[in-house]
Amino acid sequence: MALTVAYHVGDFWFVVDPSNMKKESKEKQENTIKLRLRIVASCGIRLHTPKDYELLSSLIFQKTHSNVSSSTLKRFFGYLPGNEANASVTTLDILSRFVGFADFDAFVQTGEIFEQNSLLDKNIAAVRSEVHSIKMQLENILEQLKHVEEKL
Repeated sequence: MALTVAYHVGDFWFVVDPSNMKKESKEKQENTIKLRLRIVASCGIRLHTPKDYELLSSLIFQKTHSNVSSSTLKRFFGYLPGNEANASVTTLDILSRFVGFADFDAFVQTGEIFEQNSLLDKNIAAVRSEVHSIKMQLENILEQLKHVEEKL
């Protein structure tokens, strides 16, 4: 019987079946999951739609001056079928830089700090998510007002 480990944050569940993996692969996969959680916590985007992944890709480029395509992000977060556990070192390094680390190795080495700051990050992400939601609602209201104004 295989052991399955599930990680949850916000709307995301990451399920891992480490039974057939080497120890170093298990550690990499666990650290990759932690990186996913850190990205979600720090950006405040819920990542429900393709547009959300495009926005995240744009934010990553703005902060790191490196491209990670929305398709790569969709695979990395499990939105698209594919092996999200096999992200390239380059992708992991860019994503680690996005959340404030020099590279993926630096992110892994400071994993304990992540655990200590996790609750704070979740609170910040919740606030950012609410702000994003309100912004979207306001944009919809403004669009409706434009249509009303055009009819007058």
